[in-house]
Amino acid sequence: FGGIPKTYVLRGNKEYAPGKIGELLGCNANQAYAQQQAAQQPGPNGQPAPMPGGGGPGQDVLERFLLPVSECSMTLESILDDLRKDPWPVPADKRVARCTGSALSVATGLMDLAIPRRGGRVMLFTGGPCTSGPGAIVGRIKTETMRSHADLVKNAE
Repeated sequence: FGGIPKTYVLRGNKEYAPGKIGELLGCNANQAYAQQQAAQQPGPNGQPAPMPGGGGPGQDVLERFLLPVSECSMTLESILDDLRKDPWPVPADKRVARCTGSALSVATGLMDLAIPRRGGRVMLFTGGPCTSGPGAIVGRIKTETMRSHADLVKNAE
């Protein structure tokens, strides 16, 4: 079934640790950690030891889930062109459910599995505030107001 793309669905009201993400996505985080530790141990003649399996730490994650933009720009542009408004109606007195915090948790977990203790960039494009799960800054009911800049300056809770 290599030609059939897989879709992974994670709950938006939970925060996921990198190890849990690796377990859910079938990436062996312990193997990546062992490979990283092996890379830090010098081999014979003071040279770095070769990586087991031929790849660096998180190579499985890199190959399955992350690509440089240059390698996936056409697919990315196609996805962005095909974006449509969510067909599920939202009542007028409620905000759209956005689980931005959970999405960022998963993205940073993937980065941590793929390239542990290194810098990386996660880009987020959003159309409103996080209303569900970790990082929620306002509830879904519109009668609950969001804090404004003036509230933050006044230290109002």
